[in-house]
Amino acid sequence: MSDPYRISPLKNTQPSPRVQNAVRLLVAGAVKTQKEAAEAVGIHPMYLSQLMNQSDPVREFVTELQTLVDDKSVDMGVVMQKFGRVG
Repeated sequence: MSDPYRISPLKNTQPSPRVQNAVRLLVAGAVKTQKEAAEAVGIHPMYLSQLMNQSDPVREFVTELQTLVDDKSVDMGVVMQKFGRVG
């Protein structure tokens, strides 16, 4: 049985626009490390790392984005349009 005191407070944290942009940079290959991605969008590298490892919604976002990029029929323009900010 899992210990209720060991549940991460970040488990259900939704990805903010900054976190989404950092993930996009990583998946697109624009940066090589999580630290570079975090610094590019103005968040602490440890926060990005913890979200990517502990937050289920962030993991789902990464997986969906990676799937779209890996599909050779989808170009980055389509991915950025789907996951980009609506402005």
